[in-house]
Amino acid sequence: MDILVNNAGIGTGLEDRKNFWEFFGELWDKIIVIDLNGVYYCSKPATKYMIEHGGGCIINVAYIIDIIPIRLQHAYIATKAAVIISIQWRLALKLAEKGVCVNVIAPSSVLNETLKEVFYSDKERT
Repeated sequence: MDILVNNAGIGTGLEDRKNFWEFFGELWDKIIVIDLNGVYYCSKPATKYMIEHGGGCIINVAYIIDIIPIRLQHAYIATKAAVIISIQWRLALKLAEKGVCVNVIAPSSVLNETLKEVFYSDKERT
């Protein structure tokens, strides 16, 4: 294994975008398990393998919205921010000396008519 790309992630549908104090605990837990724990459970054996075999590269995929939180996606933003700020930086610093490069990419969307409808049609949910 030379490269690991952590790209799993789920958010919420429009019907589940609520204020923080109204957000469902079960949905929070589901998003944490997939979006945050997924990075941990994939990266742990990969880093061990890469260290033992002379190096490699881990790419964590986040989303630009995680840096500028909007859209009532509390759990999604929390998990991706944890990946960017905590896991990413810690792994990058610790693994560089062992030949493993760790990076994060945070792409964005291209605003088109469909996304305008999804993200901006309901002022309460943006």
